[in-house]
Amino acid sequence: MGDDSWKRQPHYMQLETVKTLAERVKEHALRHGLDFIAFSFHGGEPLLAGTDFFCEAVRTMRHILGDKIGSSFGVQTNGTLITEEIVKLFSQQKIHIGLSLDGPREINNRRRVHASGRGSFDDVMNGIRWLNTPEGREIFSGVLCVIDHEADPLEVFEFLTSLPTPSIDFLLPHGNWSLLPAGKSDPETTTYADWLIRIFDIWFDGKHSDVAIRTFEEIIEYRLGGKGHLETLGLSPVSLICIAADGSIESVDTMKSVFPGAHRLHMDVFHHSFDDVLKHPLIHARQVGLRALCEKCVNCSLVATCGGGYFPHRWSSINQFKNPSVYCADYIKLITHICQRVDHELTSGDTNGSC
Repeated sequence: MGDDSWKRQPHYMQLETVKTLAERVKEHALRHGLDFIAFSFHGGEPLLAGTDFFCEAVRTMRHILGDKIGSSFGVQTNGTLITEEIVKLFSQQKIHIGLSLDGPREINNRRRVHASGRGSFDDVMNGIRWLNTPEGREIFSGVLCVIDHEADPLEVFEFLTSLPTPSIDFLLPHGNWSLLPAGKSDPETTTYADWLIRIFDIWFDGKHSDVAIRTFEEIIEYRLGGKGHLETLGLSPVSLICIAADGSIESVDTMKSVFPGAHRLHMDVFHHSFDDVLKHPLIHARQVGLRALCEKCVNCSLVATCGGGYFPHRWSSINQFKNPSVYCADYIKLITHICQRVDHELTSGDTNGSC
C-alpha cells in the first residue's frame, strides 16, 4: 500500500544478525521468566532464502536459547516454492509451514501473481501436494486467506477445506479511515461481516467443523469467558515484534499499510534491548488495552472481545490511532451474530452445534 522500504533491505538475514537476535531474545526471556518463544519467518517470500539458511538459522537460535527456553519455528509462504526436499527437511527440523492462499484458481490469481503477471495458483497446488504427504501434514500449520469480498464465501470455504489444512485464518484486507479497504465505500457497511457470517453458520452447524477457524473460535472463547490469543481481537497485550532482515526492530509489518514508514521504530537488535522497545509509544499503545482506545470503543459493550480492532485499521490522518477499527460495523455485526448463535446453542440443549 505504498511502502517500498523492502527495496532497501537485504534479501535475507545474515547469520551474524540471527545470532544477535537470538541473544536479544534470550536476554529478554531470562529477564522476564519466559520459557517459550515462537519464531515465524515471513517475507516477501521466505523460501527464496534457501534451505541452508533455515538449517543454519534454526540451529543457531536453538543453540543460543539453550535447554531452558523452548522454541517453535514456522514459515509463512505463498507456496510457490514448496518442494519435496523442503517438506522433508522442515519435517526433520520441526519447522511448520503456513500457506497464504486466497481461494480457488480464479480468486487466488486476481492478486497473487508472479512478477510477469502470471497467476501463481498452479505453482501453489504443486507445492500443496507435498504438504499432503505424511511429513507434510505433520508440519502444515494452516492457511491464511485474505478475504476477497467479490468472491463467493462458500466457494472459498469449500475449496480451502478440501486441502489438508488443520486451520484457516480469514484476514480482513488492510485499510483505515484515511484509505478505506476494498469493498467499503462507506465504513458503516458490513460487507465483510456478511461474508464471514455465511461461512460461520455452516461451520458452526457442523460442516467442516474439524477445521479450526481462528477468528470464529476466538470470539466463541471470549463469549464463554476465556482469553483469546489473536492480536486482532481482545484487550490482551500484543506479544509479538517484527525484526527486519537487517536487524531493524519494527512494530509490526502490517503497519506499512497505514503510511510509508509507519512501521519504523528506529531501533535494532544491535543497539537496543526488547525492554527498550517496550517503552516506545507505538509498542506501548499495543500493550495497555483500554487505555489506548477511543471513547467510543471504551464505552462499547463488545470491547472485551473486539479490543478496538486491529491496530493498523484504526488509523486516520486526523485522530491517528484514537479511532475504532474501520471495520467497526463489521465487528459489531459478526460478534453479535456469533454470540447469539452460541447463546441459543447453550440454552436450547441441542448438541449438534460446535459448542
